[in-house]
This record gives sequence, structure tokens and C-alpha cells, in this order.
Amino acid sequence: MSEADLAGKRVVITVASPQEFVRECGKAKFTGILAELDKSRCFVRLETPLKVGEREFLTAHCQTRHEGTSMSELASGGGVALNVTLIQKPEKSLADFRRSDFRDGYAVVAVVVLME
Repeated sequence: MSEADLAGKRVVITVASPQEFVRECGKAKFTGILAELDKSRCFVRLETPLKVGEREFLTAHCQTRHEGTSMSELASGGGVALNVTLIQKPEKSLADFRRSDFRDGYAVVAVVVLME
């Protein structure tokens, strides 16, 4: 299955680090829809807004964490370790993300798994 075939699929994002995330958010897992992917990154629309402290996040920009890893590995059913930046804006594509979005975001390390 290619990256294009994964668009529109549901995923579970499980935050592994930082440990403070669970204390600030109240949960370590949340779900979203893969809106767009390429070989090394993806854009996820969160199914419900994610409140962390005083901020509310709507999308996640995910990048592969390890060299040689591809987003197409999600199709195997296993988890893929990703650097995830939670974004407050409802971006429409990977091209819409701006540097300022990352400065205002919340960065975590997470494992993303395709839901069946």
C-alpha cells in the first residue's frame, strides 16, 4: 500500500515523550484522520480538539523519526515512531504549515498506528 492509499485512514497516536504531556493533557492516546502523506511525513486532522493546558490543538504534523523509515510502513499494521508537532490551526495540506505554526505548537515523540 502506498502513501496515497493511506490518505483518509484513521490512526491512533500514542505519545511516548515528554512525560509531562499526560499530566498536561490527561491522556496519552488520541485519534485522527491521515489527511495527506508523503514518504517521510504526514498531516493528521485530530478527530476531536486536543486540550493541552490552556491551548487547544486541531492538527498534527508528523515526521519520521528514524532514517530509512517511510510513512508507508503504517500499512504493515505496526507502529511508526514519529516526531509530532501538535498545531492549533486547522491546516488543509502539508504545504499550509508555516514556521510559526511549529513555534506555537507542542512537540512530542509518538507512535502512530493505523486503525482497522
